[in-house]
Amino acid sequence: MSKPPYIYNTKGDVFRAAALNIAQAQMLNQEGAWMAHFIERWGLVAAVPDGEDSAGRQKLRLPTPDELVTRAADIAAATWAECEKRGWLIELPAPDNASNKSTEA
Repeated sequence: MSKPPYIYNTKGDVFRAAALNIAQAQMLNQEGAWMAHFIERWGLVAAVPDGEDSAGRQKLRLPTPDELVTRAADIAAATWAECEKRGWLIELPAPDNASNKSTEA
C-alpha cells in the first residue's frame, strides 16, 4: 500500500502568494519505473478470445471498458506489491513543514 502524500503550506512573500503543496512520500526506483513502463506499453493491449468464425479460426475482441479498468487495477496493485517485495521503492524525505496525517483515514 502506498504512503499518503506530504501536504504542507508555504508562506507567501512579496513575489508570490502562500500555497498548499503536495509532495510524494515514495517513488519508484529505475527498475520499478521500467516495470511500470512495460505494463503501460504492453499490459493493456491484449485481445480477449471471442469464439470462432465460420472457418474455425479464433475470433478476438477488445476488452470492455470494465474489463480494461479491472485489468489495469490488478496490474497496478501487483506491480506495487512486487516493487515493495523487491525493495524497489525509494523513501523520500518530507519537506520541512510537511505532514501526511491529514490524508490518512
